Amino acid sequence: LARGESQASVIKLPAGQQHLIAVKAKDFVVSTGFYEEGRYLLYSLVDGSARYFLSYPDHPDYPGLQEKTKAMLYASSILRVRPDQSAFVCADMYSGVIDFCRITADSIERVKMIRLHYPKVEIMETPSPRVAYYRDNRFGFSDIAVTEDKVYALYSGKSYQEAGGEAAVCQTLLVYDWEGNLVKSCSLGADLINVNYDSEEELLYGITSKGSLVKINCL
Repeated sequence: LARGESQASVIKLPAGQQHLIAVKAKDFVVSTGFYEEGRYLLYSLVDGSARYFLSYPDHPDYPGLQEKTKAMLYASSILRVRPDQSAFVCADMYSGVIDFCRITADSIERVKMIRLHYPKVEIMETPSPRVAYYRDNRFGFSDIAVTEDKVYALYSGKSYQEAGGEAAVCQTLLVYDWEGNLVKSCSLGADLINVNYDSEEELLYGITSKGSLVKINCL
């Protein structure tokens, strides 16, 4: 959902890295990728500086993984920046891991990481890193909308084995505050794949798997 006109621009992130997901604020870009220096890249649009922060989520079944392997394991992410640009949230699409972070003085600090469930995978690191997901791995988050006060996360919790191509379709909306505390969990009356917040109407909208637009009563 968008109001008014939008203008496209091209931002070149540091060369020599494989960037995956990025989100732009007024003065900076936060991105994830196959980074060995840290999970998040904070790229300044003011002076062009690039800094890496924080560790990747671990996996209890595979202690001591290389950073590159963990980057591969948690590569499919959703990033959203708080409207005042003081924080962001990163949620994994193939597990129940969601990360709440704060941006302060050109650095990133972790507020809270929540692990609803770890990805069910087979991992090999020789001769090169390899991550294979099991069919009964439960999907995590499909989309996120944010306001100054809340984070609205569409959550699946279903596996490809039980739901097939509908595994990423969600019937649950998890509402968090920016400290990572669960405020409420709402059961939706529709199968949603996207969620958006309209700041002018102060309403939540969702897009169903059939392409319909619905209003969500979970503020």
